[in-house]
Amino acid sequence: MESTTQPLAQLLGSSACRLRYEDLPPEVVDKARTLVLHGLGTALAAQRGEVAPLAAGSMGWLFGGGSDGALATELHSGRRVPLAQAVLVNGIQFHHRTQEDTHFAAYSHFGPVVTPILLALAQVQPVSGRDMITAMAAAYQVGAALGAAGARAWLPST
Repeated sequence: MESTTQPLAQLLGSSACRLRYEDLPPEVVDKARTLVLHGLGTALAAQRGEVAPLAAGSMGWLFGGGSDGALATELHSGRRVPLAQAVLVNGIQFHHRTQEDTHFAAYSHFGPVVTPILLALAQVQPVSGRDMITAMAAAYQVGAALGAAGARAWLPST
């Protein structure tokens, strides 16, 4: 067996870049669609709480409300704000109710991280739904590989 000296980041990155929508099993496509809808539903359910406006106010202060560069929509207010601000505020809103997906082998919840990033980036660089689903599958695949490897390395065996 030949060993590789390629860094893990390069291995995962090249694998993610090679992923094509046509190669995704139908159940993966269905799951990605479901995860986006689930994430948006829990984010909208968090609208009525105090966390979304608090996060929006805090991030507005942190980012200075500037509008230079890429803008994306903050779900809570509907305002167009700097990309990073939209990602952070929307991520907080996606996570607030802690009703997110779980990858058990990786001990992780990728939805509140992946989905707000992809939605914001799609506003900056419009992409097809197929591209969104492929990017989501790639992000979950990389996150799961890293999370599962970390869990095996750091958690006591059962």
